[in-house]
Amino acid sequence: MPRTARKLSSTGLYHIILRGVNREAVFIDDEDRRQFLKILKYIEKVSGCQILCYCLMDNHIHILLKVNDEPLATIIKRICGSYVLYFNKRHGRIGHLFQERFRSEPVESNRYFLTVFRYILRNPVKAGMVKLVSEYRWSSYNEYVRASTLTGSYSLNLFAESGYNSFESFKEYVNTPNEDECLEYEEKPSISDDEVKEIIEGIIGVCASEIKKMDKSQRNATIKRIKAIVDVPLRQLARVTGLSKSLLSKI
Repeated sequence: MPRTARKLSSTGLYHIILRGVNREAVFIDDEDRRQFLKILKYIEKVSGCQILCYCLMDNHIHILLKVNDEPLATIIKRICGSYVLYFNKRHGRIGHLFQERFRSEPVESNRYFLTVFRYILRNPVKAGMVKLVSEYRWSSYNEYVRASTLTGSYSLNLFAESGYNSFESFKEYVNTPNEDECLEYEEKPSISDDEVKEIIEGIIGVCASEIKKMDKSQRNATIKRIKAIVDVPLRQLARVTGLSKSLLSKI
């Protein structure tokens, strides 16, 4: 089947996800992360794009960028090509590092820009890697904090235009817990929601919809048992239990 055409952004703004092939790690250590950031800075200059926000996770990368001179596909090809050459040489490997086709979504409004911006920076918090956005070293959050101003930057100017016209209000917005949903790699469920519910009720002995009514310790213990028995995406588990994806990821 032919690939679905990539949606183009009228604003030139895109949320990008690069993921390791077979979900493998794309960073072995901090030296790899530093090199990737150097490549981002270099590609930003030669491509004329603007890297507005990023977060380097273990096996995937989120980037919010604005296309100017070069098309999106060329920019991502430059980034991936440069990093894969470095990574394979340093670690003595050959072959693909990233899943073949990067994922992207257009960002068409200031409101969604703010949502994506926060979503990217809060990825490590939602994954349970840190408690605070500022504790994670490999995102662009602390670059903005060091700037301590809402002027001189495309991103911060958009925040100011949207009513976050002080640096403290910017930080408060980014650090506010939320249920934002943005672009992710969707895993096709191997079994239906009804089948998952039947497994939970048959093996665990409880109705899936009743789990959210349990006290915290009982709920968490039940979710851990379910995860050990049923290998399904968190989004699917969230649907059948009524619990949030961010909560499930922490259990």
